[in-house]
Amino acid sequence: MADFMVNMPEAERERRREHGRQMVATKLHTPESQAKALAARSVPEVKARRSLSMARTLMPWLPSHLVQAYRELTRSGLSPTEARVALEPEIAGTAAHTARVLANVRDAQRIRRERDQAQAY
Repeated sequence: MADFMVNMPEAERERRREHGRQMVATKLHTPESQAKALAARSVPEVKARRSLSMARTLMPWLPSHLVQAYRELTRSGLSPTEARVALEPEIAGTAAHTARVLANVRDAQRIRRERDQAQAY
C-alpha cells in the first residue's frame, strides 16, 4: 500500500475506492471513450513507438537503430539466435564488433601496402 494511505482512516480509503469505481463506470467504460482510446492507439506513430518500446524491453542488447534489421532477419527465416549472431558485429562494444573493426583496419593496411608496392616499380 502507498505510504500516504497507511495512516488514512478506513472510511476515507473506502470513499476513494468508491469514487474510483464510479469514475471507471461513468467515464472510462462509455462507448465514446472506448472509441477515442482505440483511435489513439491506432495512429501509426503510436504503433511504431509502442513496437520500439516492446523491442527495447524484450531485447535490451539490441540498439534501437538495428531493431528493423533484426526483424527482417527473423522474418526471412533465421532463428533469433542466428539473427543476433549476424548483427553482433554491428553492435559497438561487443567482441564481434571489435574483431570486425580490427579486420577492416588490417585490410586497409594490406591494400595500402600492396598499392605502394605496385607503384614502386
